[in-house]
Parts: sequence; C-alpha cells; structure tokens
Amino acid sequence: MSAVASDAIDMQELIAVQLLGGVSVRVDDREMGPRDIGGTKVRHLLLALLFADGMPVAKDELISMLWPGERGSACGATLETYICQLRKRLRPTGAPRWSPIETGSGCYRLDADIVDLDLHRHRRVVERALSQVDTEAALVQLRPSLAQLVRPFLPGEGDAAWLEDARWRHGSQVRAWLVAAAEKVVDVAPGDAATWARAAIDLDPLDESAWWVLLRSSEVQGRHADGLRSYEQCRRHLAAELGCQPGPRLQEIYTRLLGGPSESAPDLALLIESVICLYVTITGEPASAVAGVPVPAGGGPSVEDARRTIDALLRGLSCSDAVTTRSAARVRHLTRGRRPAPSVTNSQLHPAVLTR
Repeated sequence: MSAVASDAIDMQELIAVQLLGGVSVRVDDREMGPRDIGGTKVRHLLLALLFADGMPVAKDELISMLWPGERGSACGATLETYICQLRKRLRPTGAPRWSPIETGSGCYRLDADIVDLDLHRHRRVVERALSQVDTEAALVQLRPSLAQLVRPFLPGEGDAAWLEDARWRHGSQVRAWLVAAAEKVVDVAPGDAATWARAAIDLDPLDESAWWVLLRSSEVQGRHADGLRSYEQCRRHLAAELGCQPGPRLQEIYTRLLGGPSESAPDLALLIESVICLYVTITGEPASAVAGVPVPAGGGPSVEDARRTIDALLRGLSCSDAVTTRSAARVRHLTRGRRPAPSVTNSQLHPAVLTR
C-alpha cells in the first residue's frame, strides 16, 4: 500500500479527532467542526476509516456504507472526490504533499498511529485505572474519563445501520467500564459509584451488576430506604422485560437493607404500596374501594416483599416517640390478619397491584 508522498514531517500525533459530544477535528492549530470537515458523506467517510482502526477498507465497502443499495462508476468517482476533500482537510500546514490517508489496491487506509482519537485516549486511561490496586489513585483517573465517555456518541450523524452498530458497541463497552469502575470504588466513594451505576442502568436497565452497585452505595451511605426503592425499581424492570426476579446477589443485599437501621425519613411510598398489596391480598377487595387509599400506578411489590418491608420499617419506627407500641401492634395485626391469608398468585391479585 502506497501513501501520498511525505515531506519529511515529524511523524507524531498531528491529528486530534473527537467523536464524543459531536464530530470535530484539530490539525495543527486549526479546529474544524462538523461543517468545516465537509458534508455528511465526507464526515461519514472519515468515521468509516476511523472505525477500521488502521486497517484498509475496500472501496466497495465504503460505497455500500455511504450509498446503501447503490453501485456503479458514479459512486466510485464521487468516493474519490470525497477522499481528495478529506485529505485536504487533514493535511497539516507545511506538508502540501503528505496525507494520513493511504491508497492501496482497491482500498483506502487511515494511518491510526498519527491520529489521537478521544475514544482511544479515554479507553487507555480507564483500563489503566481499573488495573490499579490503589483505589484512591484510580478514582482520580476515572472521574474525568468516564465523564467524557458518557457524553452522546456521534450525535446528529444519522441512523445508518453501521452507525447504529457503532453506537451499540460503544454503549456496551462504556456500560462495562462504568460497572467495573463503580464496583471498584463503591466502598471508598459511594457517591461516584452511584452516579456511574445510574449511568450504566440508563444504558441497560436489566444490568443486575449495575443495580447491585446502586444498592451497595445506598448501604454504605446508610440510606436504606433509597436502596429498598432502587431494589423495587430493579424488580419491576426484570419482571416486565424478562418475567423473572432479581438474582441471589441482589436478594442478599436487599435482605441486609431490610434489616438495617431506619433513616429519619422512611420511604413512605414504598410503605404505602406494601400496605395496599397486603390489604388487597387479605381482604380480596380492590384498593380503590376505600376512600382515600391511593392506587399504585404500576405493579406493586410481591406479598412477601411487602410483608418484609413493613416489618423492617416498623422495627425502626417502633423505637421512635412518634409511634407508640400500641399503634405499631395494630399495624402488625393488620398486616398479618386474624385469619390466614389466602393463597394468592400474582395473576390473582387485583389490577391495582399489578399495573405498576
């Protein structure tokens, strides 16, 4: 493969390319935004060569990416025109005969060794930090790079299949980094861990590892009601999408959160939903039949989860002057009932409990 002739320039990282938050290129002291680089096809040509990571890309493949379903000499000629425009944009000052784009037999290649791509730079930082034993030192490195990696990837560049595939692969990799980083620092910096776990959940609400970190961060900070609420959100996602319950790891930390100390402001919403669930189960009457009783907007907690939640909250509240022993006993009597609760499956519960 032959390259455009070099002018004996210093072969260093002359070109900086940013894909996070929008496409931009810096050559020497020239900053180029999307419109400065060229039209949509020129930018997509640059992206296609960048995604190849230094490997040659066949002209036919580039044509199929830029003009899906089209063939012919016209596309080939237009591709060559776009290559010329891109070479001009990427050419450093003082090197009129040099280009980072090499031409081979039926293919083009972008020299990755002289391109500083933001994705690669942050990847190196994150992978190095994750391998460190010193958690505090790793935290300092992870914060700025992860803050950049969660920015929108290729916004405004269309929805071509190969671009959507690149976004999916990027999102999967970033999610894995977020979860790994959150697990690494959760006991030292639970606030950062919670932020990264939530970002991972935004990318995939079914990632149980991310949910575990979120619950663990609540446990470390003593925010047990927040952890219980997060567990309930996780349970609903898994039930709605997969028809299953959280795994053993999540159930274990959920049990610890239930038995932990109560915060000064218990999770009132979770308590109300638990009472409604048990009311419907014991009486067989719809919650809406009682004036003033709120009906959950979606599927409420399971009977067992509701019972455990109320028991845990009452253990904390019974120690407060605001709740007398007599009132606590009355609520416990309501949750257990004088007569045995009938055997009820989720499918038999009233829609008021199941629609949230």
